[in-house]
Amino acid sequence: MKLIEKLDAINKSPINRLQFGEARTLKEFWETFIKPRLPDKEVVLKWHKTLLEYVKQENAMFAIRGYNTEAKKEDWYKLRRGWLTRTNAGYSFFYTDNFHAAYYCKMAIDGYVPTVDELIETYNARKFPARFMQNTSEEREKIAIINGKDPGIQTAGYKIAHIINVGRDYFFKGVDQSLQNIVDRYYSRGEREDWQQVTDSTGEHWSRNNFEVVPEAKEYLIAEFLRFVHPMNYFLTPKPTCIIKTNEYKDIAEYQPLVNYVMNKFSEMYGDAYEEYLDLVMIDKENYKAQNARAQELFPDDKEINLVYGVKVVKAKESAESKPKAQKVSNNKSESIDTSSYNPKWAELKIGKLANTVLRERLESGAASEEEVQQMQTADYSKQVFHINYPLLSKIRDPDRYYKKPLNIKGKNFYLCNDWYEKPNNNDRIYLEPWLEKHE
Repeated sequence: MKLIEKLDAINKSPINRLQFGEARTLKEFWETFIKPRLPDKEVVLKWHKTLLEYVKQENAMFAIRGYNTEAKKEDWYKLRRGWLTRTNAGYSFFYTDNFHAAYYCKMAIDGYVPTVDELIETYNARKFPARFMQNTSEEREKIAIINGKDPGIQTAGYKIAHIINVGRDYFFKGVDQSLQNIVDRYYSRGEREDWQQVTDSTGEHWSRNNFEVVPEAKEYLIAEFLRFVHPMNYFLTPKPTCIIKTNEYKDIAEYQPLVNYVMNKFSEMYGDAYEEYLDLVMIDKENYKAQNARAQELFPDDKEINLVYGVKVVKAKESAESKPKAQKVSNNKSESIDTSSYNPKWAELKIGKLANTVLRERLESGAASEEEVQQMQTADYSKQVFHINYPLLSKIRDPDRYYKKPLNIKGKNFYLCNDWYEKPNNNDRIYLEPWLEKHE
C-alpha cells in the first residue's frame, strides 16, 4: 500500500477502545498496558532507518509543533497550523500541533513503514495531513497542508506520551533552549502578508517562499522533528479523562518516574539504534542517563502508582430499574447504544440535556480552574477532553453550535457548545461523564 493510500485509510483497523483496568506498580503498568500496545520492534527499527534517511534529504518537508495555541478569538490571527514555508536552502516546513504525531504512531502500530521516496513525494505534494482537527477561519484562509482523517488514538481513550519533551531542553553548544525560542529565532511566524498565492505542480495554494535560514537552523529542525514523530520517543497511556484513580497525579503521561522507566526500557529494547537516535535529538545525553539511573534508584519496579483507568462500569448490584433502555439512532433503527456503563444518576438524561444542565452547573460553580477555562476555549483541548468538534466555551455565539443562554464563570459570560452526539460509534457521553464525576 502506498503512503497516500495508507493515510487515506488511517482510520481503518481501529485501535481497540480503552477498557477498564488497573496497575499497582510501574512494572505492572509496563507489562500489562504499555508494552502490549507498542509497535513491533522490527517496525520501529525500520521507521528509524527511514526517518534518519529522510531528514538528510535536501528537499525534505518538516512539521514544526509551533504557533498552534491562542485561546482568545481576537488572537487567532496568530495561528499558523497548516501554513507552508519554503526555505532558500531547499527544504520546507509547516506549523502544526501534537495531532500530527498521531499519524506516525498509528502507522507504526499498524506495522506500516513507507519508503523515504514516498515520504518525500507525499509531503511535497501537500498530501501528508498537518493534523485532523478543526482549524480556525483565520487559519483556513491560507492553509496549504490540509486536515486528514482521525487516526482514532485519542477517540479510543489514549494519549500519546512523548519521552523526550518536544517543547524544551534542546542542548546545543552547552546551552539548553526551549522549542519556542528556537522557532521564534529561526522559523518565525512572520506576518500574514508574507504568504502569497502560488501555482505549481501541486496546484494553487498559499506559500511563503525563499525564507532565509542559516545552516545550524536545520540541526534544530531535525532534532524537533525526530522528537515529534519518531516511534522511539512515545508510548500510549490512558487519557487524563479516562484515569479514575492514581496516587497523586492527574495525567500518568506526565509522571516523570514513568517516563524515565520507559526510556530505560526503550534503551534496552533498541540498543545501538536508540543511542543513535539520542545523538540526533539535541539532548544532554549524559545528563539524561544520569537522571534515569537516579530514577531507577528512587523509583524501582515495585514503585506503587495504584492506577485505575477506563470507562466507569455500572456495578452488577445496581437494580435493573436504574438501567436505561437502549436508544435508537435516528438514521439506522437497527443500531442501539450500549448504556450499561452510564452513570445511573444521569442515565435518563440525553447527552445534550446532561451538558446543558449538569455541565453548565459545574462550570458556573467554579469547578474548572482558570487555566481549564482558557483551554476550553480551544478546539484541540475540547476535542481531547470532551470529544466535541468545537471549543466547549466561546465568548461569541454561533447560533448553530452554541446554546442561546450564556453561562457565567467568575463574572465572565460564555456560550456553551451544543454539538453533542450519542451514537453507537460516536458517543460523547463516555468523555463527559468522567469529567463531571471528577469535578463533582
